[in-house]
Amino acid sequence: MSDPTPRQLDALLPERDRVVTAGAGSGKTWVLVQRYVSILEKDRNLRPGNILALTFTDKAASEMRSKVGRALRELAAADPARYEPMLDDLEGADISTIHSFCSRIVRSEP
Repeated sequence: MSDPTPRQLDALLPERDRVVTAGAGSGKTWVLVQRYVSILEKDRNLRPGNILALTFTDKAASEMRSKVGRALRELAAADPARYEPMLDDLEGADISTIHSFCSRIVRSEP
């Protein structure tokens, strides 16, 4: 990806929750992956299971999980003790569509 736009950089700021909306091919997944990984890097007590990431499509959720995994594998090469457990936790992390997340809540809390 080329240099991030000012709005993409603003979306990466960690001080509050964000909603990222934009058209196809605008870099939404890149922003979400960078933000997700930066949150994990910043707080040593967090794991992927502590973060909720919602998308609109199964394809976007799958792509995001894959790209977060790739970024964590790169970080694990330099610091395996810290990041390899995160890779295991990523399998059960809430990176899904809004629909599947809500369905899971309704099934577990009828």
